[in-house]
Amino acid sequence: MDDSKNNSYFSEKSTESCELSNSSLGYQKDRRSRSNSITEKIEKLPYESGTIKSFCRSKGYGMIIPIEGSEDIFVHISEIMSDYVPRDGDFVRFKRIPIPPKNLKKQAVDVHFIHEDEARERWPHTP
Repeated sequence: MDDSKNNSYFSEKSTESCELSNSSLGYQKDRRSRSNSITEKIEKLPYESGTIKSFCRSKGYGMIIPIEGSEDIFVHISEIMSDYVPRDGDFVRFKRIPIPPKNLKKQAVDVHFIHEDEARERWPHTP
């Protein structure tokens, strides 16, 4: 997909917000919300696989190494569809979209762990 010609993922105003708040329970994450048209475009994209290269829990973001060998991809905690805290080396599947407003770099969205272990650390739930 040629992203220089297709800047439509975020061409309209979307309602996106995410907070990583510090409370007595530790950091908590809140999910982002998007407009329906952006969600529909993302749903049509294929999933890719990769590995968490690094993840900064206190900042709420990290990088994914795609299996097919392209450039590392930015991932924000709000795009991880699990309550598990990401760890370096976790295998994930994700969809790739351009980062607005210039759409020159990519970010991972709709990120899912391929293997989830019940014993691993989870983000606290927001009240």
